[in-house]
Order: sequence, then C-alpha cells, then structure tokens
Amino acid sequence: MNAQKADQFQGAIEWSERALRALLWVLVAYSTSMWAIVVYDWIRHPLARSPYSAFQGDPAFRAFALFIGAPLIALIGVLIVRKQRSNLIGPLLLLWSGGYASWGLSTQVDPALYMIVSLPIQVWWLALIFAPVFFPDGHACPRWLSPALLALTLGSILAGLSSFLLTPTLDQLPGQPRNPFHLATAQSSPELWTRAYLPFFLLLLPWVFISPILRYRRANFVQRQQIKAFTWTTAVILIPYVIFYLWAGATYGSAQKAPPLLMTVLGAAIGLIGLVPPIAIGYAILRHKLFDIDVVIRRTLIYTAVSVMLAAIFYGSVLVLQRLLTVVTGQQSPVAIVASTLVIAALFSPLRRRVQDFVDRRFYRRKYDAQRVLSEFASVARDETDMDRLASVLEGAVEETMQPSSISTWVART
Repeated sequence: MNAQKADQFQGAIEWSERALRALLWVLVAYSTSMWAIVVYDWIRHPLARSPYSAFQGDPAFRAFALFIGAPLIALIGVLIVRKQRSNLIGPLLLLWSGGYASWGLSTQVDPALYMIVSLPIQVWWLALIFAPVFFPDGHACPRWLSPALLALTLGSILAGLSSFLLTPTLDQLPGQPRNPFHLATAQSSPELWTRAYLPFFLLLLPWVFISPILRYRRANFVQRQQIKAFTWTTAVILIPYVIFYLWAGATYGSAQKAPPLLMTVLGAAIGLIGLVPPIAIGYAILRHKLFDIDVVIRRTLIYTAVSVMLAAIFYGSVLVLQRLLTVVTGQQSPVAIVASTLVIAALFSPLRRRVQDFVDRRFYRRKYDAQRVLSEFASVARDETDMDRLASVLEGAVEETMQPSSISTWVART
C-alpha cells in the first residue's frame, strides 16, 4: 500500500514537471512575440524614457535592455536547451529574456500595447526568483516543490489577468490614460488575486535559499562545483551592491535628497543585476571544467579578508597617529599617512599567511591536512636513509592525503 502511494506521489510530481515545462514554453512563445512589440515601440520612440524604475527610465538603458541584455539571456537559454533539452533552466531563462526585453518599452507606447506586454510580468519575476530551485539539473529540490511552483505560476498568471482586466488607469504612463481592457462592470479589487496568492508565494520564497543547500548535501562532485560557481558569481556582484545601496539609504535617507548621479547609478544597477543570475547559471552549466572554482573561492575569501583588515588597520592607525601628532606638534602631518603605509606594507605578507591558514583550516580542512602531511613527509625524506622506514612514511602520507583502497610500494634497488 505504501509502495502504491509512493508511486502515485512520484507520478504526480512527474506530471507536474511536464505540465510546468509545457506552461513555460507557452509563456516563452508569448514573451517572444511581445519582444516584437517592444522593438516596434523603440523604433517609433527611441529617445523616450521608460515607465519602469529600473535604469531610472534612461533611453540609453532601454536600448541596452532590448538589444544587449535580453539577447544575452536568450542566448544562454538557447545554449542550455541545446545541451540539456529536458532541463527546465533553459525555458526559464528564455522566459526571463522576454521579461528583460519589456524594459525597453517607452512612456509613449500605446496603452493597449503596454498592457499586452506587461501582462506576464509577475511570471517573468518568478522565472528569475525560482531558477535556483531547479538549478542545475532542471528538477526541483526537494521534488515536491514542482507541483507547488506549478500552482504558484498559475496563480501569478491569474494575478496578472486580474490586474490586466481590473486596473482602471495606467499610472506609469504620462497623463494616466485609461486601460482599454478595463472591465467597468467589475467590482473586484485589482489586487484580489495578488492578495490571494501572496501568502503562498511567501511560504515558498525561503526555498530559494534552502533548496541549493539541500541539493549541495545530496549532489555529486560536478553539481557541487556548479552550485559553488553560481553562488560565488552571484555573491561577488550582489553583496557589494547591497552594501552600496544600504550606505546610500543611510547617508541620504530618501531618493529626493540623494545626488542625481548616485540615483542614476543605483537605478542602472537594478537593471544590470537582472543579468547576474542568468550569466552565473549559464557559466556554471555550460562550462565543462569547474574544478578550479575552489581555488577562485579560496583566494576571494583570503584577499577579501586581508583587504578589509588592512583597510581597517590603515584608517585606524592614520586617525591615531594624526591625533598624537596634533597633540605633540599642534598640527596635522603627512607623517601619519606615510607611517601607516609602511605598517601596511610590512603586515601584508604575515597577515595573508595567517588568514590563508585560518581559511584552509576552517573551510578546506582536507587540503590543509594534505599540505601538512606532505610537508612533514618532505622533512623526513631529506634526512631519512633507511629505505624501509622511508617507504613506510611514504605509504602513511599517501594513505592520509589520498585515502586509496590499497597501497603498494615498488623500490628499484641497484
């Protein structure tokens, strides 16, 4: 009985994956056709601003989204589809490329075309957000997420239709024109479906972060390297932006008080960040050899930690020395900066070695142990003259570092 229920559950999961794949391809076909509308609008209004907050509405970034960003994401999706036809990541990226192209719309677009292009915008965001759940093999982890994400996708489509039919005016366009598809007789709120599926969305959202962790624990070597590559590539881009964004918010408080150039940079970054997950996913899936990603991550950790420590030491020593010199001489002096620079130069190598040892012990214990054992073997080999003793030490080093199933030593005696 339990085996029968397990088979039924497995069948439901496989059916939901097939249904989700078919639904995604339908949405890909729709978004691709909408791409032509955006190109038509750009030809008519190439210098008009965008109604969306991404890119701060700049016309140059409209062209970037339409002719560089969206084709790049589509190319990655096509390559993945060609390499792994059954992988859901391919159509997810193709779907997101259509959504990215929609940022090329202008404020001068016809209201009807604006609504048609904007209809599946929530599904495009879902394609980006939930791609890590299916990364890298195209199956959700855990598998029961597949029917849940299918239901969420259908709910987001209904939410988009609700907004499509029940929104009376288009506030994003100049003059707030009326929505030509608005149902004047409808009494429901445009946010009805959004409010209905939002709690479901919030329940599933944590799995975007939990799923890669679970998959990493169960994955083989190749998939682990792919997960590492995706995580590292995304973190290198997103973490500095988040820090910069929080600094700007804490410094200026609101967008009205911030310098226009800063807001332009932040607005452009919002759009550019949409390219990061697709590029990271494509890099991890399409690159054949990811064995050096551990070296890249290791060096990133080491040099980031060393840079932060040296910066803190530099600025701290400058402040302390400037105060001391001000008390002694009554004025500030460049001697503090020179002395701090010399201190940093002297500290770099020993600090890097200590940080490297800490990172190896904490995150690369097996590599650290192997290096330690090999170092000990090298010191013994320099002084040992007894061949039997040397062979025993060699076998011990190989056993501890490589852990082979069997060891044999052959010594050529002359």
